[in-house]
Amino acid sequence: MFPYFFSPSCVIGRSLTFQMLNFPHSKLTIFSNVHRHKMSNKRLNGIQFLRGFAVLAVVLGHNRGTMYDNIVAGSFIDYITSNAIFGVEVFFVISGFIISHSTQSIKFSSFAESLSFLIKRFFRIYPLYLMVLALYVSLYYYNYYTGVFSLGHLSIENIIQSVFISSYQSDVISPIYGWGTLVVAWTLRYEIYFYIIFAISMIFTAKYRSVLTTAIIITIFIFSSYYYQGHLVLDAQSF
Repeated sequence: MFPYFFSPSCVIGRSLTFQMLNFPHSKLTIFSNVHRHKMSNKRLNGIQFLRGFAVLAVVLGHNRGTMYDNIVAGSFIDYITSNAIFGVEVFFVISGFIISHSTQSIKFSSFAESLSFLIKRFFRIYPLYLMVLALYVSLYYYNYYTGVFSLGHLSIENIIQSVFISSYQSDVISPIYGWGTLVVAWTLRYEIYFYIIFAISMIFTAKYRSVLTTAIIITIFIFSSYYYQGHLVLDAQSF
């Protein structure tokens, strides 16, 4: 599951946000709420547009099977639904941008502040995730259609793995590497990896933060690529 996080699509997106957003701006603190800050006193409408487009792509991609008879080969809908994975990658890049933008003025963070950042991200995501997981398990148990009966397995082992967002199966294709029970939660693992690396990077001074973090990510990507494939691979789907 690690290689996809260090694939070019993720590495480039994360790295660009580190590089481009490391400049003076209005004073922000580590305790700033990512979704309430003013972003230079205006909404980043381009980001909102990308979010909407990514949502549409993912929804269409997941429903391609039910729409197949109505899709014309070579059409725009055919192109979008057959390449819906890019919508997830766009979300990853947006996440990197938002987190970087909200903390761009922090020149140096102590270990306690970096830990506080991780704790805040945890409580922003995990409680809601557990609620969705509980609802999903309930629907699955009572035989309500969840859309992925053939992938997510309702077993104690898988439920426990899903609770800890740690599902891993070596025979599952990349970039998922493990279905668990709530199969769509695989993306959260990569978000968590990013939050951890970002929190560590905040300990560095702003002058070197982007360079060191980018170097670390690219180094891990290269090593993982050779470890899993024996050569450098630029396509995340190949791992």
